[in-house]
Amino acid sequence: MRTNGFHDIFHKYFHGLQMADERYMNVPKILGKGEVRRWTSFSGMEIVFSNFQFCNNHHIQFASDAAMVELNFCFQGSGEVQVGHSSHELKPGNSYLYFMNDFDVLFEYEKEKPLYSLAIGIPVPLFNHFMLDYTDEGMLNFHALLGNHSFKKLQSPIDSLSANIISKMIDFPHQDRIYQLEIESKVLELLSIHFGRFLLKNRNEIKRRVLSKSDINKIKRAEEILVQRMELPPSLLELAQLVGLNDYKLKLGFKEVFGTSAFAYLREQRMERAMFLLRLGTNNVTETAVAVGYKNISHFSESFKKKYGINPSEILRMY
Repeated sequence: MRTNGFHDIFHKYFHGLQMADERYMNVPKILGKGEVRRWTSFSGMEIVFSNFQFCNNHHIQFASDAAMVELNFCFQGSGEVQVGHSSHELKPGNSYLYFMNDFDVLFEYEKEKPLYSLAIGIPVPLFNHFMLDYTDEGMLNFHALLGNHSFKKLQSPIDSLSANIISKMIDFPHQDRIYQLEIESKVLELLSIHFGRFLLKNRNEIKRRVLSKSDINKIKRAEEILVQRMELPPSLLELAQLVGLNDYKLKLGFKEVFGTSAFAYLREQRMERAMFLLRLGTNNVTETAVAVGYKNISHFSESFKKKYGINPSEILRMY
């Protein structure tokens, strides 16, 4: 079944979930459990929080003549997505920037695997408007970026700043138009961060004189390794060896690129990840501590309270 129009892409996706096309939707009990929250922003973006799992393997398939850009954050769970002839897996802890046009898509979800994610759909004219100042510096418009392909994907670990913005989106009181304005303002913050990270980073890196482009790429790879291996991270020396830098350059370079030391950054990532796990309610405090790399539960609780002003056990009682 083909669709026409940007918003119809989402309509067909919800149809595949057997949900009514509304702001708050529950997964039918015959399929599984969970909910989806959806907003259409004043500027025409689609904003979708998903938190569900299926009783059995489930797939959604459709085709569309429409085009769009999507920024997606996967916090928990996984899923397989096939667009045209390419296939990729949604992995927890990652953000994705998608470009798609005139495409066939197949979503495949495994039974009893929870998925918790945020998707932001951006109409192509709005994306091109955002990129208007940069079209002469590399043709950062939709069609130049996508070329003759139907799908393009960029990927990066979820950073602590984005995780904090999204947690505020979730916690903000649901008050109709005021809430919608707040949601849209937070979405624009996320787009600013990730368009800069994915599309404008080379322009920003020219300003850095201490590190070469190769060094910066290695430092960004070091950041990815730290986040991916937060449960059992390498030492600074091991990390330097993994990315091909000496530990001194990695130490100084990490602070220049990310504004803090490698392991201060890791602590922030651990706390943000812990907050999301606790809010989901699928792990107890001990399981959460272990999942983010703490062997000492008391130390984890102290660090958590120092950052958020509340004990992790209290978060469990709130959600």
